[in-house]
Amino acid sequence: MHLQNLLKGVHARPGMYGLDGSYPAAVNFIRGCDFGNDFALLRGFREWLLVRLGYNSSLDWSALCLRLAFEVEESGRTTDPVSAEEHRRAVDTLFALVDGFLTDARDPHKLAAMYQEYQSLAAH
Repeated sequence: MHLQNLLKGVHARPGMYGLDGSYPAAVNFIRGCDFGNDFALLRGFREWLLVRLGYNSSLDWSALCLRLAFEVEESGRTTDPVSAEEHRRAVDTLFALVDGFLTDARDPHKLAAMYQEYQSLAAH
């Protein structure tokens, strides 16, 4: 099964994959997929997220996804989702971001442009 199709299935029906629908469960599943692919699946994902945020940060990709999900500003504090609605929003954003990244990562020109943007962020 193509990985993006698997992730769409997990997103649509987390219980079928032993997940409870929470953000930490989704993050751990995706981390496991990355581990199972010799950490090549998400290579560049963190940088891709930083380009979307428009600023550099030392946060892990899972925290960066939360910043995008809840529109946290650069100086704002990222908090974990608490309510069922917050988990749903965070999970929806996470899967959309991973899907967008995997789509972009297949195009070497998009990937090169992203790294160039990232380098300009890192320089400031």
